[in-house]
Amino acid sequence: MPLAAALALALPGAAHPLPGVPSFDAASSPVQGTLKVPERVYAGYLAIFEFESQSSLSGAQVLLQRRGKTSWLTVVKARFRQRTELIAKLPAGRQRLRVRIETAAGTVDLPEQTLTVRRGGRRATSGRDDGSYAARTPPPNSTLRFKVANDGTTLRDFKASLTAFCVGPTLSQNRFVEAFAVLGSARIAPDGAVTGLLETSSGARVLLTGRLRNRRFQGEVNMQFSTCSGSRKLDAVRR
Repeated sequence: MPLAAALALALPGAAHPLPGVPSFDAASSPVQGTLKVPERVYAGYLAIFEFESQSSLSGAQVLLQRRGKTSWLTVVKARFRQRTELIAKLPAGRQRLRVRIETAAGTVDLPEQTLTVRRGGRRATSGRDDGSYAARTPPPNSTLRFKVANDGTTLRDFKASLTAFCVGPTLSQNRFVEAFAVLGSARIAPDGAVTGLLETSSGARVLLTGRLRNRRFQGEVNMQFSTCSGSRKLDAVRR
């Protein structure tokens, strides 16, 4: 079963501070959120954790932390959104996790939870999955190609065309453009799940997610660059 813990924390206003907890310039209603993790998390493989909240915390940062031997270690940090993606790798074993919210006014740690990270297991993919892949039903004038290699453990040379929406300086300058999402390689988890991430110094980002099963890959690619963003559903088979 997926692990999901509902986390609720009242962020006090200046009139009613809690001892030892920094005050926030926020509404008096509690800030609530839910931390969700994938059904399976494997050691050394990227996993997507989602922190969902309807709260309004402009400029805040969300940190995913795990407990080390003597202190809490930040695994990944991202700008606060109503749905904040936290993409990270964890070591094997029983891990104590928590979410920390940071603003200019202070820091609050939400209650911790425990997650067991798998060391591995029987693989759902093998050398039978190796080869070149393309769209199962290619849309006109589109590109989708990649390879599976190393006995079904690596996805590489990924390239997919997609349509991105770009926000212009004015409303009339908003536009759609064709873009290409490129990813050098991504590891394929024992259960066939794929999470691949590319982030550049210029701020561009490509996120590939999906699953390889019986020589068929189904998933999605998301791309952000400059003021543009776009995504595409993927359905590819070995050729």
